[in-house]
Amino acid sequence: MTAYSEAFQREVARVARKEVRGEISSLRKQSAQTRAEVTALRKTLKEAIAHIKHLEKAFNQMASSSRVTKVEEAEQVEKGKRKRAFSAEALARKRSALGLSQQEMAALAGCSVVSLHRWEHGLAQPRAAQQDALKQVMAMGKREAAARLAELSQHN
Repeated sequence: MTAYSEAFQREVARVARKEVRGEISSLRKQSAQTRAEVTALRKTLKEAIAHIKHLEKAFNQMASSSRVTKVEEAEQVEKGKRKRAFSAEALARKRSALGLSQQEMAALAGCSVVSLHRWEHGLAQPRAAQQDALKQVMAMGKREAAARLAELSQHN
């Protein structure tokens, strides 16, 4: 009976190995898939960290430049010259309140129509000299603007 029991044990061990092999192969596939996903997530994380560092650097540069602007603004306030912020919306509102076309408003401000359009739509900022001219135009009323336009048309 020992030969029979040994043969039986070997057969049971063979069948058990065969079943375990099937289960292990599916586990190996899942493990490989999981490793691939972890690798992809690590790569994504590394890219996200690099992007965050880039954004931090840009933010710090913007913050440092705005600090300089605020320091300059504070110096101007001390000197009594408060720098007035330019508003694209205010310019467009003033032009419509005066009932002027962009061409007429540009003539009053002493600039091109393209520049005025870009200022009104917030695509550009006027320089200091242009801001002074715009400040004068913004202070005008309808009659004064019409008189100034008539004056300008006589010179041309």
